[in-house]
Amino acid sequence: MPRNLITCMLMLSAAAFLAACQPDTVESVVPPEQRIEQRWAYLIEHDFASAWEMHSPGFKEMTPLSVFMVDMARRPIRVLEAELISVECEGEVCDARINLTYQVTTGPTGVSRMRVPTEIEERWILHDGQWWYLRG
Repeated sequence: MPRNLITCMLMLSAAAFLAACQPDTVESVVPPEQRIEQRWAYLIEHDFASAWEMHSPGFKEMTPLSVFMVDMARRPIRVLEAELISVECEGEVCDARINLTYQVTTGPTGVSRMRVPTEIEERWILHDGQWWYLRG
């Protein structure tokens, strides 16, 4: 093989290797909006294990899945709907506003049938190429 061809092949191989070693770029990360909506879908479905997986690594280190599942199951409300209103990001931090509709699961019969709308804010952080819910 001609020397120039070998040199060219080695350079292309090295470039491909270096490209594969590059950290994730913001463009390759799942958008925070998608992660936020998925987490609320899990909570509405009572898939608490999947919702726990979307919490920050620090939260998961301090709160075992079993403790989280018991805490979520004991809550006196049931989320019926969640609508993402907005997400504002600055660097590796995003603040989201969400419209929730929930029912209180305890109390007098009339109260437990009421649908209560509210707006909440939550924070998400980018860590190791993934957006994580930061429980506040």
